[in-house]
Amino acid sequence: MSLQFADMGGWIAARVADQVAALPERSFVAVRDVHGSRTAVDATSSSRAEIRRALQVPSTIPRRERGRAGPLDAPPAVTAGVGVPVAERALTEAFGEFAPVILSPGPGRSLIHMREVELGTGRPDAVLVAVSRAGLEARLKKGLRLPSLAHARVLESSRTGAPSGYSRRYSSQLMKSLHELGWLTRRGRVRASTSLVASSLVVEAKVSDWHRGIGQLAKARWASHDGALLMPMENQHRVSRAALRHNRLGLLVARPDIVDWRVRSKRVELRRTADLWLTELAIRSLEADRS
Repeated sequence: MSLQFADMGGWIAARVADQVAALPERSFVAVRDVHGSRTAVDATSSSRAEIRRALQVPSTIPRRERGRAGPLDAPPAVTAGVGVPVAERALTEAFGEFAPVILSPGPGRSLIHMREVELGTGRPDAVLVAVSRAGLEARLKKGLRLPSLAHARVLESSRTGAPSGYSRRYSSQLMKSLHELGWLTRRGRVRASTSLVASSLVVEAKVSDWHRGIGQLAKARWASHDGALLMPMENQHRVSRAALRHNRLGLLVARPDIVDWRVRSKRVELRRTADLWLTELAIRSLEADRS
């Protein structure tokens, strides 16, 4: 396993060091510290202090980096990956703590936080959806479900007459499935359905590679009202503001005590296909919470 710690802020590197020390399997880790040099650490037998020394991470984070106590002080659980993926996971976990502040759902709506959901052009680190909970319940009760994003695309194509991008045979198969699911009338017309998504935000977390983050967001931007790159405060100055403006993206920065906007995203109108698919994903999230 190889850990890339170059360009990480002290508070992120410290958390990752703790997580590496907690790895259950015996593994020698090639480490690049904050100054760019390399060393090797036995992640099993080495103590946290030894790993911190190898990374040149202080045992006590300076006050200017630590900030006041808050939700970010607790190291996030690691479910997969090491090195930069772990650091990006830490950023995503921090983002989740402040999601209601970043995107306020508004009265009568619920904020649903989803991770790495399929949008057809990739899986962004996080998706926030502000949606009517009553509307979700009603849609669920009617049984109006979408097995896949392709179903949503073909459904909207049938309503507008625009090309779906699929073959005629495949589109016919999907339309038959949609009819069985109750989306079509006896005459084959698409039933009217209310738009339930009031606000939405796609997020990509990056420690330093903002070019890649913007590229990933540009592909997923079609599926949300807003999009944002999430980075540590220490590296946010590197991000091209012109690139953000060109792609209608915002910039979120993570500090030890809060995650908030540095550059606001430019809101765009949500496509009907995106609304249908985000609603379906929100229903699945609701079902998962109940199971």
